[in-house]
Amino acid sequence: MRKATKAAIWLALALAPFAASAITILPACTKTGDCALTDILAVVVNFAEFMLGISGAVALLFFVWGGLQMVVSFGDSGKAKEGMETIKRAIWGIAIIFMAGIIVRFTSAALTGGEICNQANYDAGKCVAAAGDSCSSGKNSGLWILMPGGMVDGKPVGEKLKCVMKDDCGDLNAKLTDLGRSEVYTCKDIGTAKTCVRGLCPDKPASYACCL
Repeated sequence: MRKATKAAIWLALALAPFAASAITILPACTKTGDCALTDILAVVVNFAEFMLGISGAVALLFFVWGGLQMVVSFGDSGKAKEGMETIKRAIWGIAIIFMAGIIVRFTSAALTGGEICNQANYDAGKCVAAAGDSCSSGKNSGLWILMPGGMVDGKPVGEKLKCVMKDDCGDLNAKLTDLGRSEVYTCKDIGTAKTCVRGLCPDKPASYACCL
């Protein structure tokens, strides 16, 4: 069991860089220096979700390891029992991680007043957002996208999260135009393009995204 624990710890350390690349812990404001209190809260929430992701991977590994112990026990009741204990611990671990995730999201909603995170509330510092999260604008739904820097009213602006509607790239292109940028995205199969933004083509197949 000690060997399995050490192996799981080493695997978690090995997976950490990949998890870090998948989850953006620092908010976009760190590049512009205009961070607010909600951005600090976003760091806490993002870090908690990062740790929960790593912990979940380790718990799943123990679950698989317990199953393998039972499969290769070959009638050895001692090894089979050890495998069952490993699975039980893994199930408890997964349950605890699941509850911790609910607590993190509930606490985040409580600290931000439970406001719907649309662009107005985000700009007013009433909610926390991260790239890839869902957002809303009236009856329409969208995604938070980290928009590139550009020019607004003749002044340079840095990267900033924007609530972009799921309307086959129309709102994305409009926001890029407002920044003085020349990129034009259309819904394409991601196999035919390199630069794509997923999740904004609701009426297209899952393989489609807003691509250059």
